[in-house]
Amino acid sequence: MPTSSQELPAEPDLWAPVGFEHLPHDLVSAFRGGDWPQVRVRLQTVMDAMITDGPYGRELFQLVLQLPIGFDPVFERYRASAMVDHGEWDALRNSLAAQPLEPTEVLGVRDIITAPVDRSRLPAVTEPHQRMLFEPYEFQARRSMGPYRHWAQRVANYYPALLWKRDDIPIGRHLRLRRLHDALCLAIGEAHAGRLEVAHALARESQRLGDEGEPMRVLARDLAELVRLGMGEKHDFDLALPAQVCLPTGPSPQGVWEFLLFLMPFLALRDDESLGWAARLAERIAVRLAAPRAELQ
Repeated sequence: MPTSSQELPAEPDLWAPVGFEHLPHDLVSAFRGGDWPQVRVRLQTVMDAMITDGPYGRELFQLVLQLPIGFDPVFERYRASAMVDHGEWDALRNSLAAQPLEPTEVLGVRDIITAPVDRSRLPAVTEPHQRMLFEPYEFQARRSMGPYRHWAQRVANYYPALLWKRDDIPIGRHLRLRRLHDALCLAIGEAHAGRLEVAHALARESQRLGDEGEPMRVLARDLAELVRLGMGEKHDFDLALPAQVCLPTGPSPQGVWEFLLFLMPFLALRDDESLGWAARLAERIAVRLAAPRAELQ
């Protein structure tokens, strides 16, 4: 049995105010000055409404949640995406009334997260990219990692033309992040429902992709080390994710829940309290999100 042992941080309050200390100065200055056209320009370089978690984490989400209502469809989409990631369902209802970009995406993810335990179908789609967006949320909610693995194999070859037309997606960062995202999703699928040696190679590869500070790199690092335990190696290492999620720039509540569930099957191989720590935090998030299927996991 490996002797991995680590002192874990206190479980964080992922809804607590975190301030804007690490956000770009020009973005914060424009926000505090109410210069909304300039805020829009600055946000379009750092906020991705489709793959929301990034280097600025909850600091950026909390700024986005304070954007004015009714100013711009891009603002509304940013706000709606952040509300979904935080389970702010009452506020989301008001935001949807303000007509954000691509409301079908927001409604679909909301319905998957809050679906009852006997739900096993995808929300209705009108475009192929919506199905590709909904499937990983649905498969995670069901804990159906075989279908998730097949989805990861398909999404790596799927780059819809609409990406170039969306004002709520920073295309340069999104394309770099997709390289990291797609490789990591393949690693996760292999780790849970495929070949551990392939998962390890993909997780290691993922760590050099995307931009500096991407939280998916932290997940990839921990997954690679945990898969080594799954393959029978005995070595000590500290998990990086617990400290990452506690930072003001850590992932959103929904993002933290996803990351924890990707790692939890392997945490049982460690000789510390990491599995219990992750399970308690994941349960708290699921309860706050009002996500019945997540609560069961």
